[in-house]
Amino acid sequence: MKLVESKVLFSAGGLKSPRAVRAPMIDGWLLQFEVNRGRWVTESLIAKSGKVRIFKRVEAAISVLDDIGFSDITISFK
Repeated sequence: MKLVESKVLFSAGGLKSPRAVRAPMIDGWLLQFEVNRGRWVTESLIAKSGKVRIFKRVEAAISVLDDIGFSDITISFK
């Protein structure tokens, strides 16, 4: 999901369990959420290019989660 959609879903209560996860096989971080799509499913934040958005620093990923509105997150190193 794109950043704009994530902000709307967060405001409507449709996002939970935000986490910053080490990107597999890439030096970076990705963001995942539980999204209410009629049932709760895991989705990643998508860049404008249509690919999963990868952050070089965990601090940048955390900043985006804060911008969306989250106050508590999980960071996963595996």
